[in-house]
Order: sequence, then structure tokens, then C-alpha cells
Amino acid sequence: MQGSGQISAIPAQNIVTLATQPVAFRIVDAAPLSFAIAPIVYLFSFLVGQLCVIGTLIAWKMASFSFFLKVKHTHVWLGAVIVVLVWSTYIGMLSALAISAFRGPSYSRFALSYTVGRFFSLWFTTAMVLSAGGMWLMSWFMILTPELLALASLSLVLPNVASTLTAVETAPRFFRWFYALPFYNGSMLYRYILSGGFPRIGLNVGVVLGELFSWVVILWLTTLVRQYTVIRGTSDVPGWYRGNIFFASPVPYYKDKKIEQEPEAESFEEGTISITDSADDATSLKEGNLGV
Repeated sequence: MQGSGQISAIPAQNIVTLATQPVAFRIVDAAPLSFAIAPIVYLFSFLVGQLCVIGTLIAWKMASFSFFLKVKHTHVWLGAVIVVLVWSTYIGMLSALAISAFRGPSYSRFALSYTVGRFFSLWFTTAMVLSAGGMWLMSWFMILTPELLALASLSLVLPNVASTLTAVETAPRFFRWFYALPFYNGSMLYRYILSGGFPRIGLNVGVVLGELFSWVVILWLTTLVRQYTVIRGTSDVPGWYRGNIFFASPVPYYKDKKIEQEPEAESFEEGTISITDSADDATSLKEGNLGV
């Protein structure tokens, strides 16, 4: 890093090493790049990770359509929760490995050394933040039509990104609700793990976990609504509702189903049936004669 703040070019051989052996790459070889991304490493970890989760959630919504016709909505709900947690945990691991590869926090003598414990702390923090955001998105995706999915994504991404790029403490009072956002609390945990500053780990973890569990409950409700509309034939695979020009559900509309009526039993008039040839009948119940 030069005094003017310009980033010097990385040698070609270092780029090859970085591409082939990312975890083995050291800060001495990529110091300028590490210095540039270190102040916003938590923002890119959360933002890129959350964007990676969105596609999986949309795929789950469409793939779970047939499940609603065969299993209870609780099973679909558990499946969605597992998908969000597993995928967020995987992305969190990749994020922690990326930080380990560049060792960005080690560019300064004021930063703490990057240990195994801090690796797993960053992994857990990223997975927790992405899980909270993923539950929020999945809850909305279950009931929103396709053209409104972007609205749910923007309502999550824009405020969270702003909370990590601005000093909330100096912002107008209106923006103090940024304190409750997953990205903000995750960024504070990143700063504590990497530098030891802002020791509010209990508060930050509690806020994110509280949001995570709250949206798990809300996801249960929206999954119930989704199954109700699917079974009644008012919602199709992408999420269009009946009345929309794009609506095309393979499930018949519940009001169009014809009620099958059982045929009425034949009624016989009361009367006496006389059998005149009963005496000549060749079949005898007593002797077992079948008239042979």
C-alpha cells in the first residue's frame, strides 16, 4: 500500500497461486488487496452470501408445490427450515475460508491473530446472520406472487447494507431501528472477533437469534397459508393466484369440483311375491341336491 492510498498491482505469479491454492495464500503476497477489503469484509460476506441463498429459496418454493398435495404443511415447513440452515451454514463456511485465505484482519498490528477459534466464530456468525435473513425471505416467498419477490429481497438487502456502511450512532433518531438488523449485529460481531472491539457479543447474538426464531414461527404460518391456497386450486407453482392472467394450476378449483352423488336405490312397491313352482324346484337345501 502506497502512501497515496493507491493499490499496487499484484504480480501475475501471485494471481496464479491465489487461484490454485487460495487457502495457502499468505498476506505477504496479497497485502494491498487484503488491506482494501478488510474494512468491509463483513458487508461483502453477508451481502454475497444472502444473494446466494435467494436462488435456493425460490427453487424450494416451486419444488415444494407437489409436496403440499401429499404431506402435511409441517413437513414442508421443516424442509424449508432445513434448507435455509444448511445452505446458510455452507455459505458461512466459505466466507470464513475466504477470510482465512486472505488473512485480511492481519494487515494491522492492532488486529488480533487469526486462530481456529476465530475461524469458527466467523463461520457461526455468518451462518446465523444468513439464516435470519433467509427465514425472512422464505416467509415472504411462500405467499408473494413472482413480481413481488424482488420487493421482499430489496426490503432486506437495502436497510441491512445501509446499517453496515453508516455510523448508526450518529444517524438521525429515525434510523436507530438499524440496531435490530441482522447485518448490523453481525458486523459488530465481526469487529469483536477480529479486533476485540465493541464487546457486546451477548446483545448482538441475542438480537440475531431472536429474529431467527421469530421468522421460523412466521414461516410456519405462511407455509400453512401456501398449502391452503394450493389445495383449493387458487395458487399455482410460481405463486400466481387465481384471477391473474398467468395463473395455471394443475389442481382443480375447489368450487368447480362436481359432487358425485350416489345413485338412488331402487324402490319396490309393497306386495306379496308368490312362487308357484316351489314344489317342483329341483334344488333342495336339506339334501344338497343341485338339480343334477
